[in-house]
This record gives sequence, structure tokens and C-alpha cells, in this order.
Amino acid sequence: MRRKPKKKIILAAVAASVLAVLWLLSMRHLDFATVQRFTRQIQSAATAHIAITFVSLMAIQALGMFFTLPTKAIFNLVGGALLGVIPGAIMTLLGTLLGTSGLFFATQKIVHPNTLDKLPSALKKFEQRLQTRPSVTVASLRMILALPYGAITIFCAVMRIPFRSFFIGSLLGDTPVVLLYAAAGLKLAELAGTNEALSVQTVVLLSLAGIGLLAGTLWPSKKSKGKSLQPSESED
Repeated sequence: MRRKPKKKIILAAVAASVLAVLWLLSMRHLDFATVQRFTRQIQSAATAHIAITFVSLMAIQALGMFFTLPTKAIFNLVGGALLGVIPGAIMTLLGTLLGTSGLFFATQKIVHPNTLDKLPSALKKFEQRLQTRPSVTVASLRMILALPYGAITIFCAVMRIPFRSFFIGSLLGDTPVVLLYAAAGLKLAELAGTNEALSVQTVVLLSLAGIGLLAGTLWPSKKSKGKSLQPSESED
């Protein structure tokens, strides 16, 4: 007699299926040309109803971040085009932080608290170093644009980074990127794709800054070395 699948396995399968469908729909209907046309069509209506546009885009951004969909850059550009640089950046930050916070808590709810105990010792040391400077760690990861946004959120949740540090780090790391995309949104009609929103030099500089911050975060401090030596000294 076969055992019935556990409840968590069924939920995971359903969630994966829903996510796959949402990804396919996003990739099919959120191509750059369609977004450009749609933005031009609603430009006058959006200008007349700024508050509704702001809240609507923020809600879409939050949903996209919660389901780890590839919507952040596109709606960041749309926000800049319809709302202006500063309001568009604020809308993107609020929507992104709202959605990614939901994903953070959902991940911590699903992943068992004792998961870290099963990690290899090398990964445990890595996790311990992350905990020493969590806000800087998150900020540095957000600035490395090649890393998937949702994957960083899930990683931070699994590593049990405190939510306050996660939130502050996300805000700090996202702000320069979001401002640049919102500014590029003013020229949305002239862009051929999201990759044209930021220059190669800007992407490289932001990513190098993020890598530098991450390296500094992971570098063991004298204080942490001293702490690690204490047990052996006491044994002597």
C-alpha cells in the first residue's frame, strides 16, 4: 500500500506549478514592446490619476516580488515614465520591499528552523560571518545585479538573517539601482530593452561595489578570530 504524499510535498508541488504558470505568463505578456505600448496608451490617464497609478503599480510590483517574477526592472521603468523619477522610485521601493518581505516571512515559515544545523561546517562558518554584518551583506547582494532578486531573499530567510537587517540592507542596496531605472524610465519610449536602461559601466560599477562590500562582510574580523581562539585557550 502506497503512502500518501505529505502535506508539505503537495503544497510545494502546487506552489511550483503556480509559479511556473506565472513565469510563463510574465515572459509571454510582459515583453518590452508591449510594456512600451501600454505605457504610451495610459500616459494621459495615469497623469490625471496619479494616486491610483501609484497604488496600482506598487501592488503589481509587490505581487511580482512575492512570486519572484521578472517584473521589477520593467515596472521600475514604467513608474519612472508615468510618475517621474522620485515618485517612481518610491513606488518601486515600497512595492519591492512589501513583496520581498512577504516572501522572506513565507520562506522562514516553510523552511524548518533546524535546517541550518544540517549544513556542512564550511557553510555554518559562512552563515556565522553573515550574521556579524547582516545589513551590509544584504545591501551588497542587492547591488550585484547579476544575482536573481528572489533567490537573494530566500537565501537571507534560510540563513535566518534578522528581518530588520534584511529590510534595511534591501533598502540601502536597492535605492541606487531603483533611482537609476526610474530616471531611465523617462526615456522608456526610446529604449529597445531593459538592458539599455543602465549602461554597462554603471552595471559593472554597482556590481563591483557590491562584491567589494560582500568581501568585506565575509572577511573574518580580529574580534571574531579572538572569539574563536577562546575555547582552545581555555582547553590549554
